[in-house]
Amino acid sequence: MMKRRTYLKAFVFMSCCLSFINILVTLQAFRGLENNDKVVDLLISQKLVNALNNGTLNSRNKIESARQHTSETGNANTVRRNNSTKSEIDSVNIEKNNNNTKQIQPENEKKKRYGSMYRPLNFVPNTTHDKSHMVPYLSNDIMKKYLALPESNYTQRVMILTPIRNAERTLDTFKTQLASLSYPHHLLSVYFGESGSTDKTFEKAQMISQDLKSLQNFTDSRVINLKMAGGIHGNDNFRHKKEFQKYRRSFLANARNRLVRYAFKHGGVFDHVLWIDSDVQEFPSDLVQHLLFARSDVVATSCLVKSHEFKGIYDCNSWRETALSLKHQSQMPQDELVLECYAETERIFLPYLKIEGRIVKLDGVGGCALMVKADCFRSGLLFPEVVYKRHIETEGLAKMALDMGYSVVGLPFVEVFHKKRS
Repeated sequence: MMKRRTYLKAFVFMSCCLSFINILVTLQAFRGLENNDKVVDLLISQKLVNALNNGTLNSRNKIESARQHTSETGNANTVRRNNSTKSEIDSVNIEKNNNNTKQIQPENEKKKRYGSMYRPLNFVPNTTHDKSHMVPYLSNDIMKKYLALPESNYTQRVMILTPIRNAERTLDTFKTQLASLSYPHHLLSVYFGESGSTDKTFEKAQMISQDLKSLQNFTDSRVINLKMAGGIHGNDNFRHKKEFQKYRRSFLANARNRLVRYAFKHGGVFDHVLWIDSDVQEFPSDLVQHLLFARSDVVATSCLVKSHEFKGIYDCNSWRETALSLKHQSQMPQDELVLECYAETERIFLPYLKIEGRIVKLDGVGGCALMVKADCFRSGLLFPEVVYKRHIETEGLAKMALDMGYSVVGLPFVEVFHKKRS
């Protein structure tokens, strides 16, 4: 009986010693893991913890095997030190890897996949189904490829028309952009159409017009008082409320039509009309050359806005119809106005058509930077002041142009940048 007790005590003692040795070996293994911050696999680490608690790892070989597997998992996210609590470990986002673990991306990480100013994409993505209104930055090599222009001896005369109201603060920047145009200035004219301003827009535009003629050698530059009462006043957010759009855009269409009629009466001979909004703060110096390169009756550019290192769509009026959008419109009355940017779109916006190349077909156009052949206006094309096929103003012009047999295209790689809404 005494011998049995002695053997039992010896066995218990040896078991305790072995357990203690196993714990020391396991802790040593964890110290090795602790220094491998870049490649720690959360699942393997959790197995080690469970194994330690259950006493199932009883040899150095098993621990070394786990360490080797951990070091081979090169694309796992970094996990906190091994003294982290379980809640801290569970809160770590794990990137999807060979273990099929799922990554939960923060919002900034999601944005980066679109291509930022500092991380441009080296390929043209297919964004035709994108609903985010974000537009990827592309690398300089990609942009140069799609913006290359042939050498040409330009002779076509271009009339730049710009409606203005309460634009005093933006006109200096606009003047700088106009002066930087590389198209021969002696082939350019600029007419401003002012109406209803409550600041010194008219006086400011007159000073700019004089400089464009005397200092920049533009053929002609004038400021015309369109003598129009009414319109929607207030900041950008107020003026863009949905309930105001039918009246607001009818007023804009009227202003555009008056301005172009004045240009035809007093502006001499010209081949193209280029509409540029005065609050477009940045456009390429070769803008006119790109628009002429399209060789189309109606040509629109992508109108965007910059936000920190990202850019997004500003003008939602340049788009292409889809089967779904046409189906829904077929069920609407002809005089019902369809507006973009006030609900999820059923169309494809111009900036998302890059995958198709540098010139793409459109069904609607915006007016931020829009070129129309002068002969189109001479033949009766205008900006509808009432709803035309469920559209008005610039979008209505595109619908009317297509009905008249004219071509309507967009340049998704040519980007102009509007000021942010106030």
